[in-house]
Amino acid sequence: MATYNYNNTITQVDNATINFELLSVVPPTTVVTSVTYSRFTNQITGVIANMAASFPSNPLPNDYDLTSTAAGMGSVFGDSVYRYESSWNYTNISPPVNDDYESDDYFLVCTAIDAAILALPYVTDAEIERKDYIVDLRAEVDVNFAAAAYSTANAKIEALTELLFNLTTENLTFVATLPSADQITLTGSNSFLTTYIGGWYNVLTNTLTAVEYPYTWNFTTPSQSKNVTQSFNYPDGVYLNYSSALVAYVGIGPNTGKLYGGLSYVLVTTGITAGITAWQAAYDQLVNPTQTQIDDNTFLDGALAAIQAAYDAQLYNDTNDLIAQVQAILSGGIGIAMYLNLATTGTKAYKEQNMLNYFLSGSLPSGTYSNQDSTLTNTITNEAWSFPSAYPANATDYTEILNSNDLATVSKWTDAVYRSNVEFNIGSTFYQCLGYCLVLTGMNCVITKLTQSADSCKSLQKQLGKLVSLRQMAIESFNAGNFTGANSAINKFNNVTSTCNCGCR
Repeated sequence: MATYNYNNTITQVDNATINFELLSVVPPTTVVTSVTYSRFTNQITGVIANMAASFPSNPLPNDYDLTSTAAGMGSVFGDSVYRYESSWNYTNISPPVNDDYESDDYFLVCTAIDAAILALPYVTDAEIERKDYIVDLRAEVDVNFAAAAYSTANAKIEALTELLFNLTTENLTFVATLPSADQITLTGSNSFLTTYIGGWYNVLTNTLTAVEYPYTWNFTTPSQSKNVTQSFNYPDGVYLNYSSALVAYVGIGPNTGKLYGGLSYVLVTTGITAGITAWQAAYDQLVNPTQTQIDDNTFLDGALAAIQAAYDAQLYNDTNDLIAQVQAILSGGIGIAMYLNLATTGTKAYKEQNMLNYFLSGSLPSGTYSNQDSTLTNTITNEAWSFPSAYPANATDYTEILNSNDLATVSKWTDAVYRSNVEFNIGSTFYQCLGYCLVLTGMNCVITKLTQSADSCKSLQKQLGKLVSLRQMAIESFNAGNFTGANSAINKFNNVTSTCNCGCR
């Protein structure tokens, strides 16, 4: 008597049918004398289907369709590693043969799990994180099955079943703090004593800017604390923290798949706190603050307390609005009275070529000056020229000479309203200063020539009154701050005198 091992071919026909096929054995025979046992077992539930009366049968080869109903396993074969065990005998008198044939095969069913994974949404960041974890866990089932680690594969099938079909939600409790400008610390009260935890989606969102700062945290540290550190300071705003964990508890009963999630908030005002301090230090040095600066300073005096009060009352939108107001004041910069004029001394050519940009003596605050960026703009042509040097360099650098030859490569500044924009920092405080100058040298030249009855301009003398009126309109508009009106008068004057040969332009 001898015992031989063989393998059956097992295939899943559909959710409710599994086919068993015995094609051949070694040593070969086509006769099944008797079946000792033939059983198919769900390794998770332990339910056994007894097939001894049906498979294998005489003669070989043969196959058999086992339905889930006939197997006593319900309407479909549930997801599991299945084990098929068989033992049968071939006996013959002449020549004398008495051989036993045995098989021990394993078969994997993940039909329901695979369908559920396929249906999972994959749109939001949280959905992506969770599905990726579940897909990876499903792949591990195949790896474990191929390595004959059937118990491990079944444990992961159970975990997936809980996550996909028996999922409930639970709260995570967190406290968020800001121990330093570049670090937010999250402390949770939950601990997870399980092998199957993943799909973590964690993100800090600045609700003022809507910028997200995702981070990873697997919730396995004993302290249940996480420092989310950046290479930069967190920008100001109310931050909403969302942390989650996908957890499956295996072997303790149904409905043990949990999606833990929790929210927490933290207030960041690092930037505006430093900005207010610097702004007010600069304000204290101003000789003649404007009314706007006085009003801004009054608001900034109580801004941080108002922000904290709104945050404590959980009025997060109001908190962000107050932060934005402070930022607007700080980003607008502190203005200091600044002036722009043509030179009033020197030769005629010098006065027409040189524009003086200057601050009054004693008006510039002390400190280290940086990030100077200054431009001069002809507001008719919109041509702009950068200042020739970093201006102002310090608290005593009051005046900058802007020469037409150097900047604009022309012999003199042409008629227009000119605007100078001077920007700089003292520490972290931003300053933005504007100056305006009305240039009418060409206009004045033409009127003078007409008044003197220059031969080349005799055709325009009858329009002298109109031209004088346009010049006066330009001056009055400029003095009233109507720079568009001043430029319009200059353009009209130029149109009238476009044929003049007086040499003024």
